[in-house]
Amino acid sequence: FTHFERLIKPKLLTSIKTSTIDRFSSLRITEDSKRNKGHSISPATVNKELRQLKAALRKARRWGYIATAPDFDFLREPEQLIEFIDTDQFTRLYEACESMKRPQDFRFTPAQWWRGVLCVGFLTGWRIGEILSLTWEDVDFEAHTAITRWSDNKGRRDGIVDLHPVVVEHLRSLAGFHQ
Repeated sequence: FTHFERLIKPKLLTSIKTSTIDRFSSLRITEDSKRNKGHSISPATVNKELRQLKAALRKARRWGYIATAPDFDFLREPEQLIEFIDTDQFTRLYEACESMKRPQDFRFTPAQWWRGVLCVGFLTGWRIGEILSLTWEDVDFEAHTAITRWSDNKGRRDGIVDLHPVVVEHLRSLAGFHQ
C-alpha cells in the first residue's frame, strides 16, 4: 500500500479506477529493485502488490465504501522451468537419512521416518505440509491410494492419489498406533 500511495497519491477511495491501477503497474515496474541493483523490480513483485490491492478494494466494496471494485490486469511473468532432482541427488539424500537423530521415541528409526517422508514427497509431488498431515485412516495399503484433504493441500480440494509401491512399502514400515 505504501508504494501505491507514494506513486498514485489517491485522495479518495472512490477515485481509484481501472486506469489508476494500470498507471500504478506501469510506474511500479520501472522502479529500481532494492535487491538487484541496476535492475527494475520483477513482474512477480508488482503482481503481488496488485493482489493485495485487489483484496483490499474488494473488501471495501463489500463494506460499502465503494460501489464497484476496479478491474485488475496483472503483468505477464516469465514461466520458470520445473527443476527435478536427479537420481544421484536423490540417492545422496536417501543415504543421508541414516545420520538423522529425530524423530525419536517411535518403534521405527529416524532414518526410516525421513526416508518415508523423502519417498512420499519425491513420488507424489506433495508439499511437506501435505505429507506431515497425512493420517493412517487416509492411507489404503491394499488399494495403494491415499486421500489428500482439502485443508492440507494447495488446491483446497480432497483427492485420492495412487501411490507407487515404493511409497506404500515405506509407509507400511512407519504405520503404528500414532496418527
